[in-house]
Amino acid sequence: MAMLEVDTMAGTVKISVAEYESLVDTALKFLSLRQALLAGGATTETVDVLISANFPPKPPSEDTSSAREDGSGSVPIPATRSSVPGAHSTKSTNPDQNLPHFGPLIPHTPDDTDEGDMPEEQAEVSRNRPVKRSLTITGLSPVTTLHSVAQVLKGGDIFQMHVRYRDCSAHVSFVDPAAAHSFLRHAQTNDIYVQGKKVTVAWDNNRQSWMRPSLAKCIESLGATRNLVIRYVGPNMTADSIREDLNHIHGLEVVNLFFEDDHAYISLNSIRSALTARNCMLSRLKYKRLRIAFYPDECAQPLPSANVHPSQKLSDIRPAGISLQNRFEVLDESQES
Repeated sequence: MAMLEVDTMAGTVKISVAEYESLVDTALKFLSLRQALLAGGATTETVDVLISANFPPKPPSEDTSSAREDGSGSVPIPATRSSVPGAHSTKSTNPDQNLPHFGPLIPHTPDDTDEGDMPEEQAEVSRNRPVKRSLTITGLSPVTTLHSVAQVLKGGDIFQMHVRYRDCSAHVSFVDPAAAHSFLRHAQTNDIYVQGKKVTVAWDNNRQSWMRPSLAKCIESLGATRNLVIRYVGPNMTADSIREDLNHIHGLEVVNLFFEDDHAYISLNSIRSALTARNCMLSRLKYKRLRIAFYPDECAQPLPSANVHPSQKLSDIRPAGISLQNRFEVLDESQES
């Protein structure tokens, strides 16, 4: 373990030239990586969220205040402190650990796999893991599209969704667990139809999605949704070209894509897909000068009122010009005279 000398009276720290050069090299690497991310299209807000969400935890055993009292004043070397607001400080004896970890924002998983199925994810403490947010919709038609499923979803932002064509069902996870509870109650008291076919909504007991803290921060601080809007697109940008640019992203599915007032609106199957798609597009030259932002999830609209279909009375259905007089009443002969 590298050592240093602390002079508490003078308020100085003495380290070797090698340790100093190592700290300078670490700081330069951090600045270079940050500038490369910004030059590649990432926004300052995104970089700050990634740093604060992925910074290594502070080991409790290493503390500069625990200097030895035997006169040597030797304590472990602290890591450099990040200047990014909101980033947590840490201490390490390995210079490489001073760099924040910029792994993929969301790990690639198969279409039928949720984040909670991954071993490395399970080791992470998540505030949302114990709650239920995932529903299954069964009884779908074999030709059901994800767009038709999204049209019946209401009450909250969608975290992720996909259709399981092999068993004609769909998996839907809400960002807010309370929204999932509300939609389930609504489906249990009202008939839900997808492409004209009545479906059943229930908890997905096989897979419950939970949210990584880093993704939760993106949603809270950046307002991330599963929907993107490209502002003021040129005439050469078409729906087919945008789809082609997104085809390489694993697990991404375009739910809907349309143009309105020179803006391109892209609805995707998950927030993870939207974050990845936005970063990928901003790294390409054709999107460099365009603003790509999130726009509200249409599934966040309030739940509709209860479907009440009162039976229509036969007395309300009659041809025009027919009198309501009872044809079988006793004939009053006095009226005829």
